[in-house]
Amino acid sequence: MERHLVPLKRGRLREKDKNTPSSPSSSSSSSSSGNQQREQSPSPANQMQRQVQRGHSPRTVDRVDQAYPTRGDPQDHIHFKDGRHVLNQDGTWKHDGRSLSREEKKWITENNWTLPKQDENKK
Repeated sequence: MERHLVPLKRGRLREKDKNTPSSPSSSSSSSSSGNQQREQSPSPANQMQRQVQRGHSPRTVDRVDQAYPTRGDPQDHIHFKDGRHVLNQDGTWKHDGRSLSREEKKWITENNWTLPKQDENKK
């Protein structure tokens, strides 16, 4: 059996049998569990803010701010363009809550943030 190197994220390589189909299930369990843990951590606020600046977020999102505990912002949070609603990373509303659109829910879950309790049931 021939072996060759397969590129992974961030320039790393792993060996793979030439006859084995390339699928996520063919990788070893230890590396796949590590990737799953990495995928489940919430995206940092600065990455999400870049998505907003590049137009890769819902149009209703104004900005994403990092936590600033000394100012009373203990968590990263999303500001919406209506100017009244702010969603914390753990899914709690900072002020009044509102229903989220499908597009907003999709973007929030893609970034591994928690949806508000009222919207979790309506996914």
